[in-house]
Amino acid sequence: MNFEKSLSKRECQVLELLASGSSNVQIADQLGITQSTAKTHLRNIYAKTDNHNRTNLAIDYLTAKI
Repeated sequence: MNFEKSLSKRECQVLELLASGSSNVQIADQLGITQSTAKTHLRNIYAKTDNHNRTNLAIDYLTAKI
């Protein structure tokens, strides 16, 4: 899957942080957004990628980068 084509710029930033092991709190802090907004971005990412598991999403993203 080409994540950059299906996700917004902000969603890509959130996904990159998720894949590096950041928690929702850390993602929110690093991007200067609320935890609620971070969760909303993650819900949108899950819906767009049809992947509802944080670990599998990170694996898919990192695998696609190779």
